[in-house]
Amino acid sequence: MLSCLAGNEQCRGETMPKAIYEGIYREIRSRIINGTYAFQEMLPTEAELTAEFGCTRNTVRRALGMLADGMYVQPIHGKGVRVIWLKGETDMLGALEEVESFGEFAKRNNAVASTDVKSFEHLVCTEQLSRRLGFKVGEKLIRVVRVRSLNGNARQVDHGYFLESIAKGLTPEIAARSIYD
Repeated sequence: MLSCLAGNEQCRGETMPKAIYEGIYREIRSRIINGTYAFQEMLPTEAELTAEFGCTRNTVRRALGMLADGMYVQPIHGKGVRVIWLKGETDMLGALEEVESFGEFAKRNNAVASTDVKSFEHLVCTEQLSRRLGFKVGEKLIRVVRVRSLNGNARQVDHGYFLESIAKGLTPEIAARSIYD
């Protein structure tokens, strides 16, 4: 049970603590993954979820938004929210986190990782790139675009910018293996 179920007034205010909607997200995601809410099934209504979790409709909507962003559900205007997550053979354990490399993630999930370098170019940092990335205008950069796959299925596209002065010797061949090694 979530802490807001006990009638916690913080749950009912406009400034909801992050833990409340994240807790609801985790609970509903768990129900989807364990089959309580099956593929193509409609979730309970927002009103039902609000009553169950004892919080505002906005809190439930934020949790449902996170589920939609994670490709677990699909909101259908005027009808409700449908489960679109379907467990398959390629489902991996856990999420790829910043502290774990793509290769480490693959190894932990007994998967084969591969990388296809789609673009590798040298460029000079423009004013626009400087505002977006934080590099100084005029610095020499290397832009790398890679498609990362697990067991032959494309899973993510990486767009990376690296300072040439730091990533000395970086080649497309190295980028296909591991830039950080």
